[in-house]
Amino acid sequence: MSPKTDNVRHFLLRFINRKYLTFLFCFCLSGFFWLLLTLNETITKDLQVPVTIGHVSNDYHLISDETVNVTVTVSGQGLSLLGVARGMKEREAVINFAELVKKADLDQGVATVSESELLATVRKKLGNAKVTDMKPKELKIYFTKGEAFKVPVRLVEPHIQPKEHYTLMKTEVTPDSVTVYAIKSLADQIKAVDINYFTLNEETDGNEKTVRMPYKAGVKYQPKEVTVKVTTDLLTEDTMRVRITVPEMGNGLLIRTFPPSVTVRYSVPVSRKKEARSIGFVVVPNADQAVLENDSVLDIMVSESPAFVFNPRLDVRKVGFLKESR
Repeated sequence: MSPKTDNVRHFLLRFINRKYLTFLFCFCLSGFFWLLLTLNETITKDLQVPVTIGHVSNDYHLISDETVNVTVTVSGQGLSLLGVARGMKEREAVINFAELVKKADLDQGVATVSESELLATVRKKLGNAKVTDMKPKELKIYFTKGEAFKVPVRLVEPHIQPKEHYTLMKTEVTPDSVTVYAIKSLADQIKAVDINYFTLNEETDGNEKTVRMPYKAGVKYQPKEVTVKVTTDLLTEDTMRVRITVPEMGNGLLIRTFPPSVTVRYSVPVSRKKEARSIGFVVVPNADQAVLENDSVLDIMVSESPAFVFNPRLDVRKVGFLKESR
């Protein structure tokens, strides 16, 4: 490469580098001024402020959660809100339960933190930030001096819908009982904890879900969650030939149906297919005495079937019949 060409190349590189550095400097400078202007603007922001219930003596058991999140709307310049965020990490907002219980309703087991008290507690976290709104406006703190007691967990009318072609076989709740702390007015009413379930959607076995205890003001459960496990089974179609059971006519008369037996179709869990056949079905005429005396065709129906089969149905709905003397 000639000296002249080399000089041109170095000139171009210096020129390009100078333009790049100038662009980078201007970009950083504009970013700094944008940030400065933004932080000086008035900003409204929602903050979650954790409020702790502290100083609970051994004479009482707290039913409400020990920490409650209060949603606070604050307004201020961006720079001041940065200080609020730092204070949220460094300072605690604690409600003194020992003082609160002195003015509480001991019979009902509830103490109220007023709006002014709650706001003063929240400000321990927020410093001098301007508070424009707060939710909730006050807190109800539930507590008890009574003993804990155990009650069973019941699965009541569970909304369990197995995947198509599957059926529910068994449910299991773990643990099957929970420890309860409740205010005096509610303690005697709690004999069990009733929970509902969930909708199945996938596997045929081993479906389980963690279910939270239902919320009720003034009541606390330990543990707060239980595991509900269900077992399902694949449904299969099966058939069985069943003899029609005819009623006694009296007067030495006997009814014969044509055909004497019919096919019952039904859905059954695979694991209980053999059991369904051993229990069997009962097919009877669906007719009153007048029909038996004056007609020659009977409507028939399945009157009894195993409890675990689904949709038992007949291939034929009507049969002919004949009355005979014994």
